[in-house]
Amino acid sequence: MDEVTEIARDVALGPEQFVLHRVPGLFSVDGQENLTNPAGLTGRTLDIDCHIIHGIKSRITNSFRCVREVPLDIADVVFAPIATAQFVLNRQVKQAGALLIDMGAGTTDYVLYQDGQLVASGCVPLGGDHISNDITLMTGIPLAQAELLKKTEGDANSFSGKTNEMVRVRGEGHMKDAAIERNVLNEIIRSRLLEIFNLVKSSLPKDTFKGNRCHGVYLCGGASLMRGVGELASHVFGVAISRPTLVKNGAPSYLDDPRYCTAIGLIRYAQILDAELPQQRSWLGRMLGFFGKKTS
Repeated sequence: MDEVTEIARDVALGPEQFVLHRVPGLFSVDGQENLTNPAGLTGRTLDIDCHIIHGIKSRITNSFRCVREVPLDIADVVFAPIATAQFVLNRQVKQAGALLIDMGAGTTDYVLYQDGQLVASGCVPLGGDHISNDITLMTGIPLAQAELLKKTEGDANSFSGKTNEMVRVRGEGHMKDAAIERNVLNEIIRSRLLEIFNLVKSSLPKDTFKGNRCHGVYLCGGASLMRGVGELASHVFGVAISRPTLVKNGAPSYLDDPRYCTAIGLIRYAQILDAELPQQRSWLGRMLGFFGKKTS
């Protein structure tokens, strides 16, 4: 088991690829699949599924250089939805099967868990900003007003309404007021979101939504706050859509805001790494100790 895991970790990718994660999954013995621990079994062939997350080396290393210019040291690097899942998805949800979609401004990232294992991940280079750009390109409305219309008047799941009903937004400074037919606005929003969701769906294993292997889709990120996004996603994926069930009972409101799921998940991810370090005081402990002294 150790040997086949090590072989899977050492799979070489192209020279332009930077490996972020190598996540060992389930074993199989002579074709008998989905084995968590095959120790004690007899067979001729032992295989393991290993999920490798990688990106273009130049883009990632350039990001490293930007951070170091601050200057800050980089303790570790993580694919954002994996960190988000530490906060949004518990063990039972991962075991039942869950697709987490993080809808940001410029990209839509996702991870898929089945039987408690990470089985798919990816990044679609489309996000909320592209919807605002679409509104500007289709109507000529300035980008700032298009962004406001998208947030306040748009509905990705609206298929009805008076054809000539107009929605308006006031211009700021010397900009004129903007107006657009509600149906046109909703159709622009719906078309781009359909493209995003279908791109995510086409990148997943074909049996993802068969036989109750995925019990829910979890939406987070700023773009997920748009009206009608959950209903449209449910139509595309054919399963229940969930919002993150986060900390309540008087806790700060940002813990209930899907825009902050990734940031809080990164802290949780760092805590997990911190707990796995040797007994000497780790980087996270030193950092928290530093801030504790400053605020005492």
